[in-house]
Amino acid sequence: AQAQAQAQSPLLSIAERVTGSSTYPEKVAGLLLIMSCSDDVVKGCLTQVDLLQMIVDSTKSLSGNVLLMTLSFLKQLSDEPEFVENLHATGSIKKLMHLLLELDSKEDVHQKLTILELISNMGQVDRSNLEIAASHGLLPCLCSLAFTGEPWLATVLPLLFSMPSSGRKCRQGLWKNEAPKLFLTLLRNREWQQKALEALITWLASDGRIEDFLLGREVLEKIVAALKDRDTLFALCHKMLLLCHRSPRLSIALSVNADLTQALVGNLVNTDASNLLSILRFLDLLYQHHPAPKKVVSRELLERLEQLTHDSIAGDMLLVKDKAKTMISTLQINAVL
Repeated sequence: AQAQAQAQSPLLSIAERVTGSSTYPEKVAGLLLIMSCSDDVVKGCLTQVDLLQMIVDSTKSLSGNVLLMTLSFLKQLSDEPEFVENLHATGSIKKLMHLLLELDSKEDVHQKLTILELISNMGQVDRSNLEIAASHGLLPCLCSLAFTGEPWLATVLPLLFSMPSSGRKCRQGLWKNEAPKLFLTLLRNREWQQKALEALITWLASDGRIEDFLLGREVLEKIVAALKDRDTLFALCHKMLLLCHRSPRLSIALSVNADLTQALVGNLVNTDASNLLSILRFLDLLYQHHPAPKKVVSRELLERLEQLTHDSIAGDMLLVKDKAKTMISTLQINAVL
């Protein structure tokens, strides 16, 4: 509880630490932090390789407020491209990773979060920095913190979601540390479910193991269980279309799941046009991939589709009506055949 309170305290606490500095090291670290918020001329001086080398090297002997303000100084400059290039030249990612792994997750929450934010900023400038961090143990640390839960999620999860597109080493690290299971669990989390599914979609394009993972019986059951929740279905339906388009095998596996089909049909009463259109497209995709398409056709489905063709709603609902009419024609023709 104490760690959560520390991590969730406002950023103003950093300013309070600066003004409350009493020791000489604290005053020096506080001055550096203040200078990092100055103009471009001052920032240009602060981002010189020799100075950065000295500051990064000093972090291994610092602790408490002094370490936090020194790391905050580095983070404050991390949106400067020149800084990232020069910091990379010092070989500091390895040193920062070593420090990250040494810090206690309960006592040094602020310090660990600051290092993670710094690495994230560097990764946004150049994705190769994430691969370097991954080669020095970033992924086990991220996954461990993510499975721990709050207060780490807001910082850790965006980093994890960026990893599938950050290189082979990052994907290998994700796989070894069971990130697919983490992403699957997050499909039930309102705040993170869309980003988690997007990460799986990106990962699927580069790694065949993800398709095999998604086709596992327990995984399929969890995906369907998540989509049976109305709010989750509406949030993820359009992204599930993307996932299934990238994996015909997954489309086939989901098409034969009667619970999923029933959930989709049951939610065709929604009045939001975008949700309706996504559900119709998803149903159509599953129908096309079903080994025995006639089994998808039901009286309830046809009645719901017929209702959509008669609803007197203009605007985006016209797309829904057209899709419903097309599906009715297809279903009826194949039913006869």
